[in-house]
Order: sequence, then structure tokens, then C-alpha cells
Amino acid sequence: MALYCRKCGAKLEDGARFCRACGEEIPEQFTQQEQENYGQYSQYGQYDQYRQPADDYSTMYAGGESFNDTQYQQDQQYQNDYQQSGYQQGGYGQPYGAPQDEPQGYYDNSGEMRQARSPIPIIVLVICMICATAVCLIFLLAAPRKTEDNSKKDKGGEITISQTQTTPSTTAQTEATPADSEDDDDDEDSEAPAATNVKVPDLKGWDYNTAVNSYGDKLSFVKKSIYSDSVSKGIIIYNARVGETVAQGTTIEVTVSLGPKGGTTSAAVPNVIGKSYSEAEKAVKAAGYKVNKKEEYSNSVAKGKVISTDPKAGTALTAGKSVTITVSKGKKNTKVTIPSVEGADYNTAKSRLTKVGLKVKRKDVYDEAYDKGTATRTDPKEGTKVEAGSTVTIYVSKGSQYKFVTVPNVIGLSEEKATEKLLKLELDPDINYDYTVDKSKGVLSQDPSGGESVREGSAVTLTIAAGKAKTKTYTLPESQYLKNGNYRIMLFDANTYYEDDIDPNSDKPAYEVKTQNGFVMKNGEQTSNTNISFDIKVLGSAEYYVVIQNSSTKEFIVYGTITYYDGEFTDGGFNEDELAEIAD
Repeated sequence: MALYCRKCGAKLEDGARFCRACGEEIPEQFTQQEQENYGQYSQYGQYDQYRQPADDYSTMYAGGESFNDTQYQQDQQYQNDYQQSGYQQGGYGQPYGAPQDEPQGYYDNSGEMRQARSPIPIIVLVICMICATAVCLIFLLAAPRKTEDNSKKDKGGEITISQTQTTPSTTAQTEATPADSEDDDDDEDSEAPAATNVKVPDLKGWDYNTAVNSYGDKLSFVKKSIYSDSVSKGIIIYNARVGETVAQGTTIEVTVSLGPKGGTTSAAVPNVIGKSYSEAEKAVKAAGYKVNKKEEYSNSVAKGKVISTDPKAGTALTAGKSVTITVSKGKKNTKVTIPSVEGADYNTAKSRLTKVGLKVKRKDVYDEAYDKGTATRTDPKEGTKVEAGSTVTIYVSKGSQYKFVTVPNVIGLSEEKATEKLLKLELDPDINYDYTVDKSKGVLSQDPSGGESVREGSAVTLTIAAGKAKTKTYTLPESQYLKNGNYRIMLFDANTYYEDDIDPNSDKPAYEVKTQNGFVMKNGEQTSNTNISFDIKVLGSAEYYVVIQNSSTKEFIVYGTITYYDGEFTDGGFNEDELAEIAD
């Protein structure tokens, strides 16, 4: 029966100790049964008859020997017996009982023994490489790019240094990953390191050595020295390119004071602003200087306090030089008088106020007494004294809030046409009749005259010719209540007044008769006449209300009406009961 290598499946020669294909050792201690079953088990101890070559497989199972239950059960028994015999996994499928100290390997074609190579070192190497790669990736992802913004602010100015530093790991990653070059190009603006720039500070007033210590690592200084009576020795007077942004290490020229030529300097001028003059004088003299006093008005510094010094505080001068101290005289009298602006246009009025140092506020109001756009008054009023800079309100007319119309000329027109023309313009005709002129003359006069501008609703008084009237006498019927007492008996034109609107205390009657103790009064004198008569001028028809008022109590009643028509007077009856209520 042919045997096959349990490791690679190659057919074994009879009596061979090693597989010529893979070098697998063939055990010698197997029983005949085990040798017969050897090629039917894999290196893992599982039933493996399917690893035989295809031609043998077909011979065994598809050839003369048929596969049946008996054969399958026998094979299963072989497998169980072999596993119970103690077959183990160690030593690449080495069977149980094989010597463990014998060298492992295979014979090559020349018949020499070759040591088998263990895969463990290779596995360990692969694991180490994987771990190293993982650590590098973690480091690259976690390491931040650092950007340093170093700023210094000093009294002489500001200097800013900006530099972007890329970590070595980032650089290594970029070089080791060419495939990412396209992405790197896309992010060139954000990833590329920025150039180092320096903003040149203003070092005026700085000590030269201090400036070098502070900015010497950023800029290169070229020192130029000159004499100065106002700047102490060693102090920077001027430096070039202030405020410019330059490359780090750029050379800047600095002008430094040598102090006063041929003299010595005193202490710096002290800061005495806000102090009294006596205190300031004492401090300046103590510094080695003479003092000049100057006074001026100030709205912000109290009287007697120092406003400023010349030269200013901190300046070093030659000993004996003079320092001018300016002292406040207090607030200057800034009262101004508000000028008159009434009747002026707004721009003129505003100019008058601003010229005297006043601020202006405008307020528009209705005022028909002034043309639109004209100043009417100020608040405070003109002539008032106020502080310069105060705000004064100018009131400007918006004209009338009412609509104005022009009165038409209606002289000579008939009463009907004149009245119609006035009513169309929302004017109110007030008509008086002249009974001495022929009616054909029409309107004899008007007030206001034609062409004048008046507010809508204004009254226009017209005097109209009524023709020559006839005088007719009307005598009031006797009444027992009028025989005694003092009364006013009046006639009101029914064409002018409504009955309920008549008030003898304010309205003027067309005709009036007064009585005293029942007798008619004439020219202020009592007569013996008790008949109450009216001489009425009539033209055409007329109607009047008869109103009687008690002269003592001022009570009155509408007594009745009288009508003139077709040459005769008639009455509509009189109210004696009401007359009795007001009678004496």
C-alpha cells in the first residue's frame, strides 16, 4: 500500500525516513497498521484522505473499491485509534513517542541533512514592525505644529516677531509620503512656514542700552551720537523706519544724545501738572532750573493749578536753564447775550447765534402771524445771558394751520350772486340792508375788501341796497302785565335770527321800545304814552319776533311774531301766560 507525506501529501518511497519534497520525518516505530494509516492523516491529526493525489483518490473511492458504510466505519475506527494512541501537535506534527532531542530537518538532493527553519523569528519581526508603524502614526497625528508669537510692548513702540516651526516628525512624514504631495500642494498656504518679520518700534526716549537688550536679537542697530541740550546723555532721540515691517536682523540707524555740549545736565524736569504754583516752583528749582511763570484761562484746570511745563516733564536740560510753568487763571467769563432773530429767515437767525458761540436747535410751529420759514422767537428769549456753547432753540413758523383764501370783489353784484360767490370759498356772508338806495345798485360795500387773504370760515360783511323803504307803524296790543313795571320790548328780524337763539343781552334788535312804570320812554324821558308802537321801515314783506325783557330781573320771553305782507301787519298771537311769569 502506497504511503503519502502527512505534511505535503507527496508520495513516499518505501523505507524512506524523510519526505523528499518537504523534508518531513517518517517515524520508524509505527506498527504496520499505523504505517498503513499514516498517509491518511494530516499534520493536525485529522482524517485527511482527501490530500492524496487525485488519481489515487479516484482509485480508492471511485475505482474498483466502492465507498460503503462498512468502509466508512472502518476508517472512523482508524481515526479514533490513532487519536487515542497519544498523537500530539508539537514539533510540526511529530507523533507521540518520537525522540524530542533528535535534530529536525530534511535531506536535500545530495543526501545531506538540512536544519529546518523555525517561523517564530519571522513572526516576531512582523509583529515588531507593525507595532513600530502604529507608534509612529500615533506620534505624527498627536504632535501639534507650534507657532510662536513673541510680542513686546514698550514705551518706545511695539515689536512683533512671528515664526512658524514645523516639528521634525511632520517633516519626516512629508518626505516619507510622496503620495500626499498633491494634498500638500493644496494646503500650501496654511502649512508653509511664515517668514520671520519685525515691526520697527519707536525707541524715542529709550535708554540706548535698554533698547539694545530688548531688541538686539531682532534688529541690528547703527548708533549715531549728537549733542542735545534737551535730551539726557544716552537717551535715544530718533530711530529710523518706525512702524515699518522688516526682516529680522535688518540694520536700523539710531540717534543717541551725548547730552549738552560743554555743560552738565540737571535732573529731569519734574511732573508738576495739577499742583499749585508754589509747589511746582519749589520742585523745578530743586531740580536745578530757573522758573518762568505764565498764566492762561482753562475750563478744565482749577484756578492756581499748573496746566503744563515747557519743556515737558522728563526732559533733562543744562543746569541753570529756565522752565516755564503755565498756571490756570480759571474759567474765562464766557457769558454771551442771545441776539434778536425775530422776523429773520432760519439761516440768518442761526448765523446770528453761532457767531456769538451758541449752539442752535430748530423747532417748527404753526404761527399765522409770520410767513413760513421765518423765525418767531428764541428760547431762552433774546437778551438773556447764557454760557458760550449753550443750546438755544429757534422757533420757526410753518405758517397757519388753517387754509387761507382770497376774498372776491362782489361790489355791484346782486345779493344772490354775491352770497353764492362767498359761500363757494367757505366764507360767511353777513348782510346789512340800506333802505335809502335803489335795490338795483346791489352790493354797496364789503368788509374785508376784495383781494385780501383771510382764513376759511371768516365773515364778510355786505351792505346791500334794499330800495327806498316805507315806514309803517305797528302798535302792540294792550296787556295788563305791561301797564306797570319796567320793560324792554324788542323786534328781531326773523330772517336773521332763529327763535331759540335770540338773546337780548348780546344780540342787537331791529327795533326797541322801553317803558318805565308802564309808560313809554323817549330820549331817556318818561312820557304819558302807554301805547307801545314801532315805526318799521318795510320794503316788500317782513317778519319779526316780539321779545319782552324785564329790565329789573333781566328775564325775557319770545312774546310772539308779527308779519308785514301786502301793506298790512298781522300777528300770530301773543303768550300772555309766559308774560305773567316775568311781570313785576
